Amino acid sequence: DLDSSFAPALLGKAEVYRITFRYDEYFRNLYIYLKTDGADAIAKTGYLETLLDNCESNFLASFSPQLDVAMEILTDLYPKESCVYSLKGLYYTYTQRFDEAQLQFQQNARENEDDIEATVTFLRFLWVAEKWKELSAEGLAAFERFPYETLFPEMACIGYYNLGDYNNALE
Repeated sequence: DLDSSFAPALLGKAEVYRITFRYDEYFRNLYIYLKTDGADAIAKTGYLETLLDNCESNFLASFSPQLDVAMEILTDLYPKESCVYSLKGLYYTYTQRFDEAQLQFQQNARENEDDIEATVTFLRFLWVAEKWKELSAEGLAAFERFPYETLFPEMACIGYYNLGDYNNALE
């Protein structure tokens, strides 16, 4: 049996189960890995983000209840970590739960208002989701917080343009 504090071995064991299609064992070991102190939030979310980016859509469809548990484990362990909010937003986007995704990205931007990446990620989500009114308002608010970042007024203009509000788009 593995030392439960040695995170790389736990993750390796979980991966062996995943690639050999032994998903019950995979998720059991994944949960142990996620709960260990042997890896930080960035390492854990990085692994899951890579998994989400590279897995087949039927994996997400088949195992979203188990992945929901993984997301909740991370939320319980790291309730204020930006990387957890971002991962959950990405996961909910991939599983087409767009309202939940928006909530995660928005909460991340609010909880970490000095983190420009959290703000950019939220605005990009609004853009992709075609939430033009929110994009306009959030783009302007972001520009007030980050007046050196020209991306934010550009995003606000895109929102206004798509709303047909050409006067504000040109200002």
